Amino acid sequence: MGSKKIEISICDDESIIQNAVKKLCEKYLDEHDMDYRIELFDNGTSLIKYEGDINILFLDVEMPGINGFQVAKELNNKHDNIFIIFITSHSNMIKEAFKVKAFRYLYKPLDHEEFFEAIEEAIKEFTESHSIIIKQREESILIEKKDILYIESLGEGSAIHTRENNYVTTNSLKKWKEELGNRHFFQCHKSFIVNFQNVIKIESGHFLLKNNKETPVSIRNRKVAKDRFIEYISQNARYV
Repeated sequence: MGSKKIEISICDDESIIQNAVKKLCEKYLDEHDMDYRIELFDNGTSLIKYEGDINILFLDVEMPGINGFQVAKELNNKHDNIFIIFITSHSNMIKEAFKVKAFRYLYKPLDHEEFFEAIEEAIKEFTESHSIIIKQREESILIEKKDILYIESLGEGSAIHTRENNYVTTNSLKKWKEELGNRHFFQCHKSFIVNFQNVIKIESGHFLLKNNKETPVSIRNRKVAKDRFIEYISQNARYV
């Protein structure tokens, strides 16, 4: 899978468990042709200090110093959306785990089938909430929704314009409109969907984007477009 890497972190004070989780992650991700990066931590303090992205976290509950629940609480405040999979030898901590928004709870020794099910569901949730996947020849490309500037109709297909690249897809504009929803995206023209996250302002007949490009706004959509953009800014300015 190209473009955006899936960022995975593993935190466990036992190197044997660290390596076992790492190997299982690599097996699943390689078999599914996904682009990824794995970071290893042997204590909660170093994990909290880590400045990189974390999409999926495999986290031991019982560690010296700060425990897994305390780490999870700190990371939930630091990251917008992180999928935490706790790993433990004890079954009496499930209630506490879900207080800190645990996605899954796995027991030691690790059951491979349960592990693969957990990582599959975490990746699915992550991609659906943050990203889209498009097919380019024999490659699957993961694109973060926030990086999309606009989508342009190309007859029966479409082109996705991002901050870095453009991608031609077989999906129609209607299909993308249904998949992306209307929280951040707005169809401003019969041939264009714009991402409000990357709009600087609306001017006469067009939106001005953060890369200084423009997307047209049809005459009949101008009032609605202006009203929607003002509403979006007032409600979501902190996310832009």
